Amino acid sequence: MACSAGAQTMATPVKWQNQRGSELTITSIDATGALKGTFVNKAEGFECQNTPFDVTGRLFRSSEIFFVVTFGPCNTVTRWRGNIRGSKMRTYWLLTYVRPKDGGFTRLSGVDRFEKK
Repeated sequence: MACSAGAQTMATPVKWQNQRGSELTITSIDATGALKGTFVNKAEGFECQNTPFDVTGRLFRSSEIFFVVTFGPCNTVTRWRGNIRGSKMRTYWLLTYVRPKDGGFTRLSGVDRFEKK
């Protein structure tokens, strides 16, 4: 249910930075709102730092955003869902980590506040 007119309201490429210093760069948004880019994790206490990982997601109605990053070397997938208001983006994230020892899952969640750079 993406709005193609809304998808065109965010010029790309665009860079966002959250309160932990991590960087989201959206390199393209197509007419359906599908987005692509990279994410560089800089959050203290988390693995897979300082390496760009692919981002896929979708922009809805020009202000609702959903994106996912698979941090393959760290057995982690994180998804963000939130809203954009001007130069600020507030998202809720859910991180799922596969424990190598037993194959079980650990889940963490929180809030990220991004600012357009």
